[in-house]
Amino acid sequence: MLYGWCSLYMVRIGISPLLAPIREEFHLTYSQVGLLAMAIFVTYAIMQFPAGYLGDRLGRRTLLLLGIFGWTVITFLTGFCTAFASLFGLRLLTGFFQGAYFGNERPLVAYYTPGDQKASGQGITLMGQGMGMALGMILSGFIADHLGWRWVFILYAFPSLVAGLLVLNYLREPQNLQPAGAMNPDSTFSFRHVFITRNLWFIYLSCFSNGYAFGLLGSWAPSILLETGLQGLTTPSLLAGFLGFTGMAGLYLTGRWSDRLTLRSGTRKSILIIYMLISFALTTFMGTAISFQSSAFPVAVSIIFSSFFLWGFFPPLYALVTEVVPQRTLGTAFGFMNLLTYTGSMLASWLTGWLRDLSGSFAWGMYCSGILIFAGIIFVFLIKADSGSRWESHEGIHGVSSRR
Repeated sequence: MLYGWCSLYMVRIGISPLLAPIREEFHLTYSQVGLLAMAIFVTYAIMQFPAGYLGDRLGRRTLLLLGIFGWTVITFLTGFCTAFASLFGLRLLTGFFQGAYFGNERPLVAYYTPGDQKASGQGITLMGQGMGMALGMILSGFIADHLGWRWVFILYAFPSLVAGLLVLNYLREPQNLQPAGAMNPDSTFSFRHVFITRNLWFIYLSCFSNGYAFGLLGSWAPSILLETGLQGLTTPSLLAGFLGFTGMAGLYLTGRWSDRLTLRSGTRKSILIIYMLISFALTTFMGTAISFQSSAFPVAVSIIFSSFFLWGFFPPLYALVTEVVPQRTLGTAFGFMNLLTYTGSMLASWLTGWLRDLSGSFAWGMYCSGILIFAGIIFVFLIKADSGSRWESHEGIHGVSSRR
Protein backbone atom coordinates (compact mmCIF):
# COMPACT_ATOMS: atom_id res chain seq x y z
CA MET A 1 0.00 0.00 0.00
CA LEU A 2 2.92 2.32 0.70
CA TYR A 3 4.35 1.67 -2.76
CA GLY A 4 0.93 2.14 -4.34
CA TRP A 5 0.71 5.61 -2.81
CA CYS A 6 4.20 6.37 -4.11
CA SER A 7 3.25 5.56 -7.70
CA LEU A 8 -0.06 7.42 -7.40
CA TYR A 9 1.58 10.60 -6.15
CA MET A 10 4.30 10.52 -8.78
CA VAL A 11 1.56 10.66 -11.41
CA ARG A 12 -0.48 13.28 -9.55
CA ILE A 13 2.27 15.67 -8.47
CA GLY A 14 4.59 15.16 -11.44
CA ILE A 15 2.65 17.78 -13.41
CA SER A 16 3.44 20.60 -10.93
CA PRO A 17 6.95 21.43 -12.26
CA LEU A 18 5.53 21.14 -15.80
CA LEU A 19 2.95 23.91 -15.41
CA ALA A 20 5.42 26.57 -16.57
CA PRO A 21 6.44 24.89 -19.88
CA ILE A 22 2.83 23.79 -20.54
CA ARG A 23 1.64 27.38 -20.01
CA GLU A 24 4.23 28.66 -22.47
CA GLU A 25 3.59 25.99 -25.12
CA PHE A 26 -0.20 26.38 -25.13
CA HIS A 27 -0.22 30.16 -24.38
CA LEU A 28 -2.32 29.84 -21.22
CA THR A 29 -3.14 32.24 -18.38
CA TYR A 30 -2.31 31.36 -14.79
CA SER A 31 -5.97 30.67 -14.06
CA GLN A 32 -6.15 28.26 -17.03
CA VAL A 33 -3.04 26.48 -15.76
CA GLY A 34 -4.69 26.37 -12.34
CA LEU A 35 -7.68 24.63 -13.92
CA LEU A 36 -5.33 22.05 -15.45
CA ALA A 37 -3.71 21.43 -12.06
CA MET A 38 -7.20 21.16 -10.57
CA ALA A 39 -8.51 18.70 -13.17
CA ILE A 40 -7.21 15.56 -11.48
CA PHE A 41 -8.71 16.67 -8.16
CA VAL A 42 -12.18 17.18 -9.67
CA THR A 43 -12.76 13.58 -10.70
CA TYR A 44 -10.66 12.24 -7.81
CA ALA A 45 -12.95 14.03 -5.37
CA ILE A 46 -16.12 12.94 -7.18
CA MET A 47 -15.03 9.30 -7.07
CA GLN A 48 -14.26 9.21 -3.34
CA PHE A 49 -17.73 8.39 -2.05
CA PRO A 50 -18.89 5.95 -4.77
CA ALA A 51 -15.54 4.11 -4.77
CA GLY A 52 -15.57 3.72 -0.97
CA TYR A 53 -19.19 2.61 -0.98
CA LEU A 54 -18.61 0.08 -3.78
CA GLY A 55 -15.54 -1.23 -1.97
CA ASP A 56 -17.62 -1.78 1.17
CA ARG A 57 -20.12 -3.74 -0.93
CA LEU A 58 -18.04 -5.52 -3.60
CA GLY A 59 -14.55 -5.85 -2.14
CA ARG A 60 -11.65 -3.44 -1.71
CA ARG A 61 -9.10 -5.42 -3.78
CA THR A 62 -11.29 -5.35 -6.91
CA LEU A 63 -11.64 -1.58 -6.77
CA LEU A 64 -7.91 -1.14 -6.17
CA LEU A 65 -7.01 -3.19 -9.26
CA LEU A 66 -9.46 -1.32 -11.50
CA GLY A 67 -8.11 2.00 -10.28
CA ILE A 68 -4.39 1.27 -10.55
CA PHE A 69 -4.43 -0.31 -14.01
CA GLY A 70 -6.81 2.40 -15.23
CA TRP A 71 -4.61 5.34 -14.24
CA THR A 72 -1.51 3.51 -15.54
CA VAL A 73 -2.90 3.37 -19.08
CA ILE A 74 -4.20 6.95 -18.99
CA THR A 75 -0.88 8.30 -17.69
CA PHE A 76 1.01 6.65 -20.55
CA LEU A 77 -1.38 8.12 -23.12
CA THR A 78 -1.00 11.60 -21.60
CA GLY A 79 2.56 11.69 -22.88
CA PHE A 80 1.27 11.87 -26.44
CA CYS A 81 -1.01 14.93 -26.03
CA THR A 82 -0.63 17.69 -28.60
CA ALA A 83 -3.48 19.96 -27.49
CA PHE A 84 -4.54 21.52 -24.21
CA ALA A 85 -8.06 20.03 -24.45
CA SER A 86 -6.78 16.46 -24.71
CA LEU A 87 -4.30 17.03 -21.88
CA PHE A 88 -7.09 18.39 -19.68
CA GLY A 89 -9.40 15.48 -20.54
CA LEU A 90 -6.80 12.82 -19.78
CA ARG A 91 -5.99 14.41 -16.43
CA LEU A 92 -9.70 14.23 -15.61
CA LEU A 93 -9.65 10.50 -16.42
CA THR A 94 -6.51 10.02 -14.34
CA GLY A 95 -8.31 11.44 -11.31
CA PHE A 96 -11.32 9.21 -11.99
CA PHE A 97 -9.25 6.01 -11.68
CA GLN A 98 -7.05 7.28 -8.83
CA GLY A 99 -10.24 8.01 -6.91
CA ALA A 100 -10.71 4.27 -6.32
CA TYR A 101 -7.58 4.01 -4.17
CA PHE A 102 -8.05 5.95 -0.93
CA GLY A 103 -11.46 4.69 0.19
CA ASN A 104 -10.43 1.07 -0.30
CA GLU A 105 -6.81 1.20 0.85
CA ARG A 106 -7.44 3.00 4.16
CA PRO A 107 -9.92 0.39 5.50
CA LEU A 108 -7.52 -2.45 4.63
CA VAL A 109 -4.70 -0.72 6.50
CA ALA A 110 -7.01 -0.17 9.47
CA TYR A 111 -8.10 -3.81 9.41
CA TYR A 112 -4.58 -5.22 9.53
CA THR A 113 -3.13 -2.69 12.01
CA PRO A 114 -3.05 -3.59 15.75
CA GLY A 115 -5.53 -1.59 17.80
CA ASP A 116 -2.95 0.33 19.84
CA GLN A 117 -1.03 1.39 16.71
CA LYS A 118 -3.84 2.81 14.57
CA ALA A 119 -2.22 6.19 13.85
CA SER A 120 1.21 4.57 13.28
CA GLY A 121 -0.25 2.20 10.69
CA GLN A 122 -2.05 5.03 8.93
CA GLY A 123 1.10 7.17 8.97
CA ILE A 124 3.58 4.50 7.81
CA THR A 125 1.56 3.55 4.73
CA LEU A 126 0.87 7.19 3.91
CA MET A 127 4.63 7.75 3.81
CA GLY A 128 4.29 6.50 0.24
CA GLN A 129 2.52 9.77 -0.55
CA GLY A 130 5.50 11.78 0.67
CA MET A 131 7.91 9.51 -1.20
CA GLY A 132 5.88 9.83 -4.38
CA MET A 133 5.59 13.59 -4.00
CA ALA A 134 9.36 13.96 -3.59
CA LEU A 135 10.25 11.64 -6.46
CA GLY A 136 7.46 13.03 -8.62
CA MET A 137 8.63 16.62 -8.34
CA ILE A 138 12.38 16.05 -8.41
CA LEU A 139 12.43 13.61 -11.33
CA SER A 140 9.78 15.56 -13.23
CA GLY A 141 11.85 18.72 -13.40
CA PHE A 142 14.98 16.78 -14.37
CA ILE A 143 13.20 14.77 -17.10
CA ALA A 144 11.48 17.88 -18.49
CA ASP A 145 14.77 19.81 -18.68
CA HIS A 146 16.49 16.98 -20.59
CA LEU A 147 13.76 15.15 -22.56
CA GLY A 148 10.71 17.44 -22.58
CA TRP A 149 7.61 17.49 -20.37
CA ARG A 150 5.73 14.73 -22.26
CA TRP A 151 8.30 12.10 -21.28
CA VAL A 152 7.42 12.60 -17.62
CA PHE A 153 4.01 10.97 -18.14
CA ILE A 154 5.35 8.16 -20.32
CA LEU A 155 8.00 7.18 -17.77
CA TYR A 156 5.76 7.65 -14.72
CA ALA A 157 3.32 5.04 -16.01
CA PHE A 158 5.73 2.18 -15.30
CA PRO A 159 5.92 2.47 -11.47
CA SER A 160 2.11 2.41 -11.44
CA LEU A 161 2.11 -0.77 -13.55
CA VAL A 162 4.35 -2.41 -10.94
CA ALA A 163 1.96 -1.30 -8.17
CA GLY A 164 -0.94 -2.99 -9.95
CA LEU A 165 1.00 -6.22 -10.36
CA LEU A 166 1.93 -6.21 -6.66
CA VAL A 167 -1.70 -5.84 -5.60
CA LEU A 168 -2.75 -8.52 -8.09
CA ASN A 169 -0.21 -11.03 -6.81
CA TYR A 170 0.11 -10.35 -3.08
CA LEU A 171 -2.93 -8.55 -1.66
CA ARG A 172 -5.83 -10.66 -0.44
CA GLU A 173 -9.26 -9.52 0.67
CA PRO A 174 -9.78 -10.29 4.40
CA GLN A 175 -11.87 -13.45 4.60
CA ASN A 176 -13.42 -12.74 7.98
CA LEU A 177 -14.45 -9.13 7.33
CA GLN A 178 -18.10 -8.71 8.18
CA PRO A 179 -20.20 -8.13 5.02
CA ALA A 180 -21.63 -4.66 4.56
CA GLY A 181 -25.21 -5.91 4.63
CA ALA A 182 -24.85 -7.84 7.90
CA MET A 183 -25.94 -6.55 11.29
CA ASN A 184 -23.09 -5.33 13.47
CA PRO A 185 -23.72 -6.41 17.06
CA ASP A 186 -21.12 -3.95 18.38
CA SER A 187 -22.64 -0.75 17.03
CA THR A 188 -25.81 1.04 15.99
CA PHE A 189 -23.74 3.00 13.49
CA SER A 190 -25.08 2.63 9.93
CA PHE A 191 -24.32 4.06 6.48
CA ARG A 192 -26.55 7.09 7.06
CA HIS A 193 -24.58 8.05 10.17
CA VAL A 194 -21.59 8.75 7.92
CA PHE A 195 -23.51 11.81 6.71
CA ILE A 196 -25.47 12.96 9.76
CA THR A 197 -23.01 12.69 12.66
CA ARG A 198 -22.04 16.14 13.86
CA ASN A 199 -18.53 15.26 14.98
CA LEU A 200 -17.72 13.55 11.70
CA TRP A 201 -18.71 16.79 9.96
CA PHE A 202 -16.22 18.70 12.10
CA ILE A 203 -13.58 16.20 10.91
CA TYR A 204 -14.70 16.58 7.29
CA LEU A 205 -14.47 20.37 7.43
CA SER A 206 -11.07 20.36 9.11
CA CYS A 207 -9.87 18.05 6.32
CA PHE A 208 -11.20 20.56 3.77
CA SER A 209 -9.08 23.37 5.22
CA ASN A 210 -5.96 21.22 5.49
CA GLY A 211 -6.54 19.88 1.97
CA TYR A 212 -6.73 23.44 0.65
CA ALA A 213 -3.32 24.31 2.09
CA PHE A 214 -1.92 21.02 0.82
CA GLY A 215 -3.32 21.58 -2.68
CA LEU A 216 -1.85 25.09 -2.86
CA LEU A 217 1.69 23.92 -2.13
CA GLY A 218 1.37 20.72 -4.14
CA SER A 219 0.26 22.59 -7.26
CA TRP A 220 2.07 25.92 -7.04
CA ALA A 221 5.26 25.47 -4.96
CA PRO A 222 7.59 25.21 -8.01
CA SER A 223 5.96 28.25 -9.66
CA ILE A 224 6.15 30.24 -6.41
CA LEU A 225 9.87 29.45 -6.12
CA LEU A 226 10.43 30.39 -9.75
CA GLU A 227 8.92 33.82 -9.08
CA THR A 228 11.23 34.35 -6.08
CA GLY A 229 14.21 34.29 -8.44
CA LEU A 230 15.19 30.66 -9.02
CA GLN A 231 16.06 29.66 -12.59
CA GLY A 232 15.16 26.59 -14.67
CA LEU A 233 12.93 23.74 -13.54
CA THR A 234 15.38 21.39 -11.82
CA THR A 235 16.19 23.55 -8.76
CA PRO A 236 12.60 24.63 -7.94
CA SER A 237 11.47 21.02 -8.44
CA LEU A 238 14.23 19.75 -6.14
CA LEU A 239 13.28 22.20 -3.39
CA ALA A 240 9.57 21.53 -3.81
CA GLY A 241 10.35 17.83 -3.70
CA PHE A 242 11.42 18.24 -0.08
CA LEU A 243 7.69 18.62 0.62
CA GLY A 244 7.58 14.86 0.28
CA PHE A 245 10.65 14.10 2.38
CA THR A 246 9.54 16.25 5.32
CA GLY A 247 6.03 14.89 4.81
CA MET A 248 7.29 11.34 5.29
CA ALA A 249 8.88 12.36 8.59
CA GLY A 250 5.67 14.10 9.63
CA LEU A 251 3.54 11.06 8.85
CA TYR A 252 5.74 8.57 10.69
CA LEU A 253 6.61 10.64 13.75
CA THR A 254 3.15 12.08 14.25
CA GLY A 255 1.57 8.65 13.98
CA ARG A 256 3.84 7.36 16.75
CA TRP A 257 3.36 10.46 18.92
CA SER A 258 -0.40 10.35 18.48
CA ASP A 259 -0.65 6.70 19.58
CA ARG A 260 1.48 7.34 22.67
CA LEU A 261 -0.43 10.51 23.55
CA THR A 262 -3.75 8.72 23.16
CA LEU A 263 -2.67 5.90 25.49
CA ARG A 264 -1.94 8.52 28.17
CA SER A 265 -4.68 11.12 27.65
CA GLY A 266 -7.34 9.29 25.63
CA THR A 267 -7.63 12.01 22.98
CA ARG A 268 -5.95 12.95 19.69
CA LYS A 269 -7.33 16.51 19.52
CA SER A 270 -4.40 18.33 21.13
CA ILE A 271 -1.81 17.28 18.56
CA LEU A 272 -4.21 18.20 15.73
CA ILE A 273 -4.75 21.71 17.12
CA ILE A 274 -1.01 22.29 17.68
CA TYR A 275 -0.17 21.22 14.13
CA MET A 276 -2.82 23.45 12.59
CA LEU A 277 -1.67 26.46 14.64
CA ILE A 278 1.87 25.99 13.34
CA SER A 279 0.59 25.58 9.77
CA PHE A 280 -1.39 28.81 10.14
CA ALA A 281 1.71 30.70 11.33
CA LEU A 282 3.91 29.38 8.51
CA THR A 283 1.31 30.08 5.82
CA THR A 284 0.84 33.65 7.02
CA PHE A 285 4.60 34.16 7.10
CA MET A 286 4.95 32.91 3.49
CA GLY A 287 2.26 35.32 2.32
CA THR A 288 4.06 38.19 4.04
CA ALA A 289 7.45 37.17 2.63
CA ILE A 290 6.04 37.01 -0.91
CA SER A 291 4.32 40.40 -0.45
CA PHE A 292 7.63 42.02 0.47
CA GLN A 293 9.40 40.25 -2.43
CA SER A 294 11.66 38.23 -0.19
CA SER A 295 14.39 35.99 -1.56
CA ALA A 296 13.68 32.34 -2.30
CA PHE A 297 15.42 31.02 0.85
CA PRO A 298 12.87 31.91 3.60
CA VAL A 299 9.96 30.95 1.33
CA ALA A 300 11.56 27.60 0.45
CA VAL A 301 12.34 26.82 4.11
CA SER A 302 8.76 27.69 5.13
CA ILE A 303 7.33 25.48 2.40
CA ILE A 304 9.48 22.55 3.53
CA PHE A 305 8.57 22.94 7.21
CA SER A 306 4.88 23.41 6.39
CA SER A 307 4.90 20.02 4.75
CA PHE A 308 5.79 18.30 8.04
CA PHE A 309 2.70 19.65 9.78
CA LEU A 310 0.28 19.44 6.84
CA TRP A 311 1.13 15.76 6.27
CA GLY A 312 1.35 15.03 9.99
CA PHE A 313 -2.23 16.21 10.45
CA PHE A 314 -3.63 13.10 8.76
CA PRO A 315 -2.49 10.01 10.79
CA PRO A 316 -4.15 11.02 14.09
CA LEU A 317 -7.27 12.18 12.28
CA TYR A 318 -7.59 8.96 10.25
CA ALA A 319 -6.96 6.91 13.39
CA LEU A 320 -9.75 8.80 15.12
CA VAL A 321 -12.13 7.82 12.33
CA THR A 322 -11.14 4.11 12.43
CA GLU A 323 -11.86 4.07 16.16
CA VAL A 324 -15.42 5.30 15.86
CA VAL A 325 -16.67 4.02 12.49
CA PRO A 326 -17.18 0.24 12.09
CA GLN A 327 -15.36 -1.67 9.35
CA ARG A 328 -18.47 -2.30 7.30
CA THR A 329 -18.96 1.45 6.68
CA LEU A 330 -15.35 2.59 6.97
CA GLY A 331 -14.76 2.83 3.21
CA THR A 332 -17.82 5.05 2.83
CA ALA A 333 -16.69 7.33 5.68
CA PHE A 334 -13.13 7.61 4.36
CA GLY A 335 -14.40 8.20 0.85
CA PHE A 336 -16.74 11.01 1.84
CA MET A 337 -14.07 12.60 4.04
CA ASN A 338 -11.53 12.52 1.22
CA LEU A 339 -14.13 13.98 -1.14
CA LEU A 340 -14.14 17.14 0.96
CA THR A 341 -10.36 17.06 1.46
CA TYR A 342 -9.73 17.10 -2.27
CA THR A 343 -12.50 19.56 -2.90
CA GLY A 344 -10.30 21.88 -0.86
CA SER A 345 -7.20 20.92 -2.87
CA MET A 346 -9.10 21.36 -6.11
CA LEU A 347 -10.34 24.80 -5.10
CA ALA A 348 -6.83 25.84 -4.04
CA SER A 349 -5.33 24.91 -7.42
CA TRP A 350 -7.74 27.15 -9.34
CA LEU A 351 -8.33 29.96 -6.83
CA THR A 352 -4.61 30.49 -6.20
CA GLY A 353 -4.03 30.87 -9.96
CA TRP A 354 -7.00 33.25 -10.24
CA LEU A 355 -5.73 35.37 -7.34
CA ARG A 356 -2.29 35.42 -8.96
CA ASP A 357 -3.79 36.76 -12.20
CA LEU A 358 -5.82 39.34 -10.26
CA SER A 359 -3.16 40.60 -7.87
CA GLY A 360 0.08 39.78 -9.67
CA SER A 361 1.33 37.84 -6.63
CA PHE A 362 0.91 34.49 -4.92
CA ALA A 363 0.68 36.24 -1.53
CA TRP A 364 -3.11 36.47 -1.52
CA GLY A 365 -3.36 32.75 -2.21
CA MET A 366 -1.34 32.19 0.96
CA TYR A 367 -3.53 34.54 2.99
CA CYS A 368 -6.67 32.76 1.80
CA SER A 369 -5.15 29.44 2.86
CA GLY A 370 -4.29 30.86 6.29
CA ILE A 371 -7.90 31.92 6.86
CA LEU A 372 -9.15 28.42 6.07
CA ILE A 373 -6.56 26.78 8.33
CA PHE A 374 -7.72 28.99 11.20
CA ALA A 375 -11.30 27.89 10.54
CA GLY A 376 -10.08 24.27 10.64
CA ILE A 377 -8.62 24.86 14.09
CA ILE A 378 -12.08 25.89 15.30
CA PHE A 379 -13.65 22.75 13.78
CA VAL A 380 -11.15 20.46 15.52
CA PHE A 381 -11.72 22.28 18.81
CA LEU A 382 -15.48 21.64 18.49
CA ILE A 383 -15.05 17.85 18.17
CA LYS A 384 -16.52 16.16 21.23
CA ALA A 385 -15.16 12.69 21.93
CA ASP A 386 -14.71 10.59 25.03
CA SER A 387 -11.57 8.51 24.50
CA GLY A 388 -12.60 7.92 20.92
CA SER A 389 -15.55 5.75 21.87
CA ARG A 390 -18.71 7.84 22.18
CA TRP A 391 -19.86 10.33 19.56
CA GLU A 392 -22.70 12.78 19.59
CA SER A 393 -24.93 13.23 16.53
CA HIS A 394 -27.96 15.41 16.05
CA GLU A 395 -30.10 12.35 16.85
CA GLY A 396 -28.36 11.55 20.13
CA ILE A 397 -25.35 9.62 21.37
CA HIS A 398 -24.18 6.55 19.45
CA GLY A 399 -21.69 4.25 21.13
CA VAL A 400 -19.26 2.89 18.52
CA SER A 401 -16.68 0.27 19.49
CA SER A 402 -13.21 0.45 18.00
CA ARG A 403 -11.83 -2.71 16.42
CA ARG A 404 -9.16 -4.30 18.58
